[in-house]
Amino acid sequence: MTKPEFIRRLQAASRKSRQYFVAGATALGLCMVGAAAITSWKEHGGLAWTGSFDFGKGLLFAGLIVMVLCLLLAGAGDLGVPCVKCGKRLQGVAAQIAVATDNCGYCGGKAFDEVELDKPA
Repeated sequence: MTKPEFIRRLQAASRKSRQYFVAGATALGLCMVGAAAITSWKEHGGLAWTGSFDFGKGLLFAGLIVMVLCLLLAGAGDLGVPCVKCGKRLQGVAAQIAVATDNCGYCGGKAFDEVELDKPA
C-alpha cells in the first residue's frame, strides 16, 4: 500500500466513525426533545390515559440506547488501517507517526510500499 492510498483509507475510516457518531447524537437529541414535549404534554393533562407509564422517560431511554449502539459501531470494526508488518490498526497518533515518518507507529517497520515511477522506455 502506498502512502496516498493509506491516507485515503484513513480518511474513509474517520468519515465512517464520524457518521455513526452524528447519527447517534442526532437520535439522542431528537429523543430528548421528544421526551421534553411528552413530559410537558402529560403534565398538562394531555396523556391522562397512560396511567403510571412515563413515555418521556421511555423515549429518553430509547435515545440513550441508540446513542450507545452508534458509539459501539463507530468504535468497532475497521477503524484505522492495518500495518503491513505487525497487522495492528494505525489510527490517531500511530497513523500520524506513520504518515510523517513512513514507519509504523507500533512496530517501527516500513508502513508503505515504495511508489514505482514510470521509467522512460
